Amino acid sequence: MKGLTDRVVIVTGGGSGIGRATARRLVEEGSRVAIVDIDADAGRSAADELGSDAALALVGDVSCEEDVHHYFAEVAERFGRVDSLHNNAGIEGPLARLVDFELSEFQRLVRINYQGVFLNLREMLRTARAQRSPATIVNTSSGTGAHGVPQLGAYGSTKAAILGLTRAAAVESAKEGVRVNAIVPGPVETALFARFPDEFRDGVEGFIPQGRLGTAEEVAALVAFLLSDEAPFMTGGAYAIDGGELA
Repeated sequence: MKGLTDRVVIVTGGGSGIGRATARRLVEEGSRVAIVDIDADAGRSAADELGSDAALALVGDVSCEEDVHHYFAEVAERFGRVDSLHNNAGIEGPLARLVDFELSEFQRLVRINYQGVFLNLREMLRTARAQRSPATIVNTSSGTGAHGVPQLGAYGSTKAAILGLTRAAAVESAKEGVRVNAIVPGPVETALFARFPDEFRDGVEGFIPQGRLGTAEEVAALVAFLLSDEAPFMTGGAYAIDGGELA
């Protein structure tokens, strides 16, 4: 894809699932990728798979302001700059109706899924301003943020918040050459989705018009497109990739 050769991209949650597939796709397109993950082994495994010249594994908590500042600085030191961000790290939380949801679990979801996205988005915007360069950002939301899903209301609310943050950031930063978009995946066959009970997963699959789950590689292709120079007039959007679920 146009513009991805030699692009320096940070992928949070890059040790597994959609993040790992995105890191792989970006390297195939010629980018250099920093894989940030709280799981050191997963991040290292992903980077080793891609090769030391193209990928760098960094351990960090996306919800910790100090960690975010530190790994952005480390990427800039290693590769000379930071051009793009796939703001992807997140957790699913427990399956539970809102009436039964524990405050501690809700706060954890907000801290990682929303605060983490905000901190990384803000750091990328500040980096672009300091570099006086354009930037592209893709935030990972979810179909659960666009419609209600029983037992995933708390999770979905954090993903809905990401959509609002995406739009605001896109409008504020457009004149500085920064594009900010969100992807809205439906159910995707990843380790995160596999942790749900079989009966839940089977029920979800039945709601998808195409009759199957998505793949991480399919989502990665959309992320790469939005990060690339193939989409110069696309900002502030929320792009579903869900086999027709939201239709």
